[in-house]
Amino acid sequence: MMYYIEQFVRNSIIGTKAKLNDGSEVNVDVKSYNASTHKITYKLPKDLADNEWTTVSIDTKINSKASNKTLQPSMVSQGGKAFYNKASAQTDIPVELAPTVIDKTVRNESEKETEYQDTTQVHARDVLGFKLKFTVDEKSSTMKTTALLDEMDKKLELVKETGKKPIKVDYSDGTTEEFDSLGSMTLKQMEPGDSATITYKAKVMDTAIEGDILSNKVTTLSELPDTSTTASESEVSMETVKPKDSKVHFEYMTVQLEKLLMIQSLFRVKLVNTFQPEQLLKVILMEVRM
Repeated sequence: MMYYIEQFVRNSIIGTKAKLNDGSEVNVDVKSYNASTHKITYKLPKDLADNEWTTVSIDTKINSKASNKTLQPSMVSQGGKAFYNKASAQTDIPVELAPTVIDKTVRNESEKETEYQDTTQVHARDVLGFKLKFTVDEKSSTMKTTALLDEMDKKLELVKETGKKPIKVDYSDGTTEEFDSLGSMTLKQMEPGDSATITYKAKVMDTAIEGDILSNKVTTLSELPDTSTTASESEVSMETVKPKDSKVHFEYMTVQLEKLLMIQSLFRVKLVNTFQPEQLLKVILMEVRM
């Protein structure tokens, strides 16, 4: 009898193994894992005969959002040949209170997404918006300082605008702060119940190809009044997919007329205005990317 199992784990999958009734241990064939719903679907490694059993172990990592909550992972197994069988089970896992929590989310601004989420789909050259919310629990202590380290995927690059710092921090007390680099962010002293929201944008580089899974992880290290420290972390993932349509990119240039022949030999250009030979011409360079 072959069984397929759907399980809701409410945290991050690390590894899945099965222990057979003969004592051997094998890897489980994971059919799919949905990072949004936290549902994993897998198949047992062998058919089960009467009085046979298999124990499946799933290594997971509890996310920071589970602080002071009770996780309720559940599972449903189904399968059979002559007769179709189905069974389900659930358990409770209480999680201790974390003094601080960092929650990182992402949205694809090029695709006009308005809601931040744990994961999204991207294409090369898409601009993504990231939001980090750092919270000091109401039952915790004062955090004298908090250092944040945001590890950006090598196929992402921080979006910078001339004259502006790319990273903005909005504190719950109404004050703000800005940073130049993701690797040098230190938040001010925060009291129990306080929070800080950090936002910035990043662009998917041309090196990202269909099937790439991009990741972005942030860790925090906070110092308490007694000089002890507490840490938290959060991570988002982005799947690179094939664009729905070809994209046409326009780039504007200003050149002198005597250079036009050289440009025409390199690009297909369309003149927007016509002037005297010594005046400047504006041309449009059109590049079609599949």
